[in-house]
Amino acid sequence: MTVAARHVALIRPGAAEAQSDDTYEVDDCFGSDLGTAEAYKRVLHPSVRSVVDGFNAAALAVGCTGSGKSTLLHGRSGDGTARLAIKALFEALHNKAAHVGLALSQHKASGGGGAAMEFAVDASFCEIYEERVRDLFAGDGPARTAKGAGAQNASKFENNFLEVEETSDEGWHVAGLTSRSASDAQRYVLYFPNPDTYV
Repeated sequence: MTVAARHVALIRPGAAEAQSDDTYEVDDCFGSDLGTAEAYKRVLHPSVRSVVDGFNAAALAVGCTGSGKSTLLHGRSGDGTARLAIKALFEALHNKAAHVGLALSQHKASGGGGAAMEFAVDASFCEIYEERVRDLFAGDGPARTAKGAGAQNASKFENNFLEVEETSDEGWHVAGLTSRSASDAQRYVLYFPNPDTYV
């Protein structure tokens, strides 16, 4: 595989170079030497800014087993993209609240009214594995472990998978997926399960 700005070329075994139908144009492309901080900056930071402006966002890590999804999300020492995004989100919300508060004070000083800005953050955290959805914020833990606990562990959690469904009021959603609320980044980090339990 070769990696260049905005494209990936897959070189088949035994071939000297990629064929034209094995070259793909993408929005961005990372090599294996990219750190989590740079990945966050290039991919998630724009989404965090959009969330603060009132838009929805989702972060998905997709790849085969061992490709680095959990390392990307959690890092090797708690410095993964998910934690960086949570920290940046709360910083941006607090900054926005302070900015709105200052503008409100100035408006009230000139005889206007209004209420201070308040914000709430709710998040869900799930895993899709073998086309089944698990709630990683649920109290009973994930369905599999990094050590590959095998059939005994799998059967223990067999009935705990959630269904993706569509309803007229919610649209497509994961039925029964829990969410957690927090007022600061540190509390959200405590909600995250140990990455070793679902890698």
